[in-house]
Amino acid sequence: MVLQPKIIQGGSHIDERGTLQFLNDFDMKQVKRLYQTTNATTSMVRAWMAHKIESRWFFCAEGKFTVKLVRVLDFEKGLASNEIITYKLDSDNPQILYIPPGYASGFKTEVSNSKLLIFADYAFGEIEDNFKFTTTDFLPWQS
Repeated sequence: MVLQPKIIQGGSHIDERGTLQFLNDFDMKQVKRLYQTTNATTSMVRAWMAHKIESRWFFCAEGKFTVKLVRVLDFEKGLASNEIITYKLDSDNPQILYIPPGYASGFKTEVSNSKLLIFADYAFGEIEDNFKFTTTDFLPWQS
């Protein structure tokens, strides 16, 4: 069975004290690592990073991101599916994008100073599971 990417929707509560955002349906039992990334410019595209074994979860902590996913058909040959799935993550709408093993991901910031938190289910260096593909050899990034 092939796992599919999915959005885990959060919510928010606003009152006179401010705003509380929450992601109550995000089960973090599998998470072993967390890191944050920012892009130097809004024109920079970070693509494509894939994993055969690892799962990832993306959370937009600040700003806005476009995230694209594509299923990898052959990791050694760098072959991808023709179907690109596009997600828009916005810090004003708390949600987590789950990226299962077998997918390549790429992302682009839509506004300056955007911050993306990335959760992984393996510790750094625990397994060798990083596959980097270029936007020229693997799949072009189309806006």
